[in-house]
Amino acid sequence: MGYSTNAISSEVLTALFEKVLTLKLYNGQKMSNTWLTPKGEFFYETTRNDQPDGGICASVWSRAGYKKGSFKIDGRGVIVRFPFTTFSQREKAQSIGLAEFVRKYGKQAERIEGLSGALLTKLSKEAV
Repeated sequence: MGYSTNAISSEVLTALFEKVLTLKLYNGQKMSNTWLTPKGEFFYETTRNDQPDGGICASVWSRAGYKKGSFKIDGRGVIVRFPFTTFSQREKAQSIGLAEFVRKYGKQAERIEGLSGALLTKLSKEAV
């Protein structure tokens, strides 16, 4: 049994791991949930609980097996927290995720959800 999430949250997470972060290689293939930073190698494990807003939550672990925190991408695609990533990485993933969402579901879906406004507001607040 897995969990469900909405499309924009999923697109942001996919963008972060496919386009932004440096992923760990295992037998020549990129690992889908493990990334490298100057502070070490980390991976995430999602909860089996659906989030009320359609977002994604997961625990972040070091490769040594120590829990290092958790991440949350809310139901509007805003990365609320994501340890061992930079502001610019999160900003880039949110932009790419929104663009991919619009490409797949159309500009009308973005307007209905009010997604770009939510993402831009969150990013401008973090930049201050």
